[in-house]
Amino acid sequence: MTVERPAFLVLLALVPLAVYLAVWSRSRIGRGRRFVSLAIRVVALLAITAGLAGVAVGSSAKLTTVFLMDTSDSILLVQQGGQAEWIYSALEDASPDTRVAAVQFSGRPRVAALPDKAGRSPETFMTLDPDMPGSETNYEKAFAAGLSLIGPDANGRLILLSDGKPNVGDLDAAVAQLRAREIPVYVRPIADLGHADVALESASAPPRVRQGQSVDVQVVAVSRRRTEARLRLWAGNDLVADNRVELAIGSNPFSVRVPARGIGIQIMRVELLDDADRELGNNVLETFTQVLAPPRVLIVGEQTATVEAASILREVGLAVSTGSAASLPDDYQGLASYETVFLVNVPASSISAAQQVSLRDHVAVGGRGLIVTGGDESFGAGEYSNQVIDEILPVRSNPPEEEQKGLALILAIDRSTSMVYENNGVSKFDMAKEAAVQAVGLLEEGDRIGVIAFDSDSTWIAPPRAVSSANDLRALISRIRSMEIGGGTDIYTAIQTARQRLRSMDAGLKHLILITDGQATYGDFDLFGRQVRRDGISVSTIGVGADADLELLEKLARDGEGRNYFAADPSSIPAVLTKETELAQSFFIVNRRHQPRLLSPSPIFQGASSDATLPFLGGFVRTKAKATAEVVLASDSNDPILATWQFGLGRAVAWTSDLGGPWSEEWSSWAEYPEVLAGMVFWASAGAAGPDSGLSVSTVHEGDRVLLVVDSTDVNGEFRNLLPTSAVISPPSGPRIDLDLKQTGPGRYEGTFRSSRPGIYRIVAIQETPDTTFGPELAAVAIPYSAEMRLRDSGASVLRYIAKTTGGGLLDDPSDAIPRFPLGRPETLTPILITAGMLLFLTDVGVRRVRTGRREMREQYDDVLQWLEDHRPAKLIGSAMDTLRRHLSFLR
Repeated sequence: MTVERPAFLVLLALVPLAVYLAVWSRSRIGRGRRFVSLAIRVVALLAITAGLAGVAVGSSAKLTTVFLMDTSDSILLVQQGGQAEWIYSALEDASPDTRVAAVQFSGRPRVAALPDKAGRSPETFMTLDPDMPGSETNYEKAFAAGLSLIGPDANGRLILLSDGKPNVGDLDAAVAQLRAREIPVYVRPIADLGHADVALESASAPPRVRQGQSVDVQVVAVSRRRTEARLRLWAGNDLVADNRVELAIGSNPFSVRVPARGIGIQIMRVELLDDADRELGNNVLETFTQVLAPPRVLIVGEQTATVEAASILREVGLAVSTGSAASLPDDYQGLASYETVFLVNVPASSISAAQQVSLRDHVAVGGRGLIVTGGDESFGAGEYSNQVIDEILPVRSNPPEEEQKGLALILAIDRSTSMVYENNGVSKFDMAKEAAVQAVGLLEEGDRIGVIAFDSDSTWIAPPRAVSSANDLRALISRIRSMEIGGGTDIYTAIQTARQRLRSMDAGLKHLILITDGQATYGDFDLFGRQVRRDGISVSTIGVGADADLELLEKLARDGEGRNYFAADPSSIPAVLTKETELAQSFFIVNRRHQPRLLSPSPIFQGASSDATLPFLGGFVRTKAKATAEVVLASDSNDPILATWQFGLGRAVAWTSDLGGPWSEEWSSWAEYPEVLAGMVFWASAGAAGPDSGLSVSTVHEGDRVLLVVDSTDVNGEFRNLLPTSAVISPPSGPRIDLDLKQTGPGRYEGTFRSSRPGIYRIVAIQETPDTTFGPELAAVAIPYSAEMRLRDSGASVLRYIAKTTGGGLLDDPSDAIPRFPLGRPETLTPILITAGMLLFLTDVGVRRVRTGRREMREQYDDVLQWLEDHRPAKLIGSAMDTLRRHLSFLR
């Protein structure tokens, strides 16, 4: 019995009130009738109260209990045996008349016992199929099978014996249906024995690599505990990696690098070995990559410049050809035999407009690669600005905006007493003045120069001004030659004075050259270094003689992003200063030794050791990265050194330092340099890694089926339609599968095949026309182990959700599985109880009002006669007239 609206039970408080009123009533009925009336009234109150409260009782329909037994692969055989024993124990404790049934399920359900009475022998109750596939767990289908055994209108309950880890089906929809049918699910969780398990969650490799590249196999291992395991990787039948790895609780990513061998599909098998692991079915995964032939490279440039690059690339297994700029074809089809073109310090003047267009189409249309390296005749120094070649590159070669503002140069010359000393009859001070004169002669119109002489004080010999005429030039030279020797040496005041003047000038390039043979007596040179970098001022230094503070001068040049020179012989000062002035005028060539910085990870460095330290560069060509380019390496002044981008269907790489020249001398001797150079070629050639047949093969794995999709286009990108297309699939074991594909869209052909076991399924696709055959095109699909073997979190929360939502609960004792008494769905008695209560109230009225017996009938007869007497017309009229006279007495 159930009560739907218990709040109405408060009406039971009226029962004592009814008893009180009946006892103290002054009615003239007998004691016996009074007692009967009280009893009827109490029963009526109880009936109405029960009706309003919604009292319901079970119907006569019996309950059907259905056991749902999970036998998927995630349930060990010993656990499945334990489930069966638990069900048999539940049957032994059940009433013989109880209806029970059983369903064995994994990805699909199977009826193991039809609904029957529980009285028969438990051992003959159900039959299990030991060969039932267990690669999936589908609660939705299991619940549907249980509901069908209960029946559409009958009552029942489901007993779910599982680990709570469904992986297919719509669980929420199934639970909602159970709730609508008011069928509760009671769950018995199966103990999770995966507490010590380790597993491989995924293994993947790049879809395509070139022969000679390394393959990075990305592996994710999961573990329920901290442990040490062995991670092994096989390429074919060869063990190529065997590492001890530390596993933390949760996911553990690893990367294993193996060489790409042969041409075609390379299968790699990953194994995770741990002695304490109980489940070995999830410790092996296979993946694959397609190894393509090595890219063919054309290196263009002067013969002396191409020798080193060609030699290195040949050593790593690439097919390399060399040629001059004049040998470049005018049509990009003439470059079709090369995946990548390598321009080594080639000026724009050496490449015709038609050749540049062919390079652009080679990359953008042909999907090929272009690599351009720096030098004194490439990028901006090679007049790439406003050329087609500049359009292809990830950097802008046009001069920086600052070039239009010209150069502002200040010479700070030491005129202390020590500068008068001669060496081989040559005065250091005279050579410094002559060097300044020669530097002035190198300036162009619009450039500004100033000369400050310092000893213990600083004096402007020539304040900074633009040299715009011959008279200006003669006047400036005259002032320089008129400088005289002074006293001590105050370097700090001189360079700060020069910095403050340069800071206020509007110039594209602000440069300070310090010439001294002395030592600094004081000064915060660290502060000075920060100030010039903030103000955009570069500083170069020239140390004259062995007495110069060479350590300080090197620091000033390094902090000021300039160059440091040492002139042991005063006669070399003019040559050194002339060289420095020419470099200062260049907005493209940067001769500065520095260590480039790796800004972003790139596949170009895939072959290099992870702990490799980048060598120093001696210089580069100044460029600006384009908006969508990726700057892989940058200089210490954030100028691009190595930049990449996608251009149309192909790729372009810019290396702004030289190749095999003085700038990259340390890189040429770096052990990792061949791998980096080959990485540039492999990355640039990736766009050309598509199939020559025009067939593109892809797969979609769902359940135990694989959808094979072949897209077909010709050389012009047009769809190939209505052509016979077929594929041959070679499974890990067993006979091959011949598959005819049907066209499902423009240039698209599809077919499905069954993947019955894990492993690599090799695919060969072919398309035929009456005149030719396209393909064969190789592909593969990796089928992992069953989803049941995946190491997942405990399913206890899923089981609790099912039980709570459907109104069931958790079971442990098998005696609680089947109710001892037949129960049915509660049926409300409200209409019957309300009706009975009203009828009892009418009966109560009759009992109290209808009189029996001679005495009561005489009293009733007298009462009637008295009523008639009181209601005679004449008496009623007389009473009415008397009343009217009393109310109208005021009229008298």
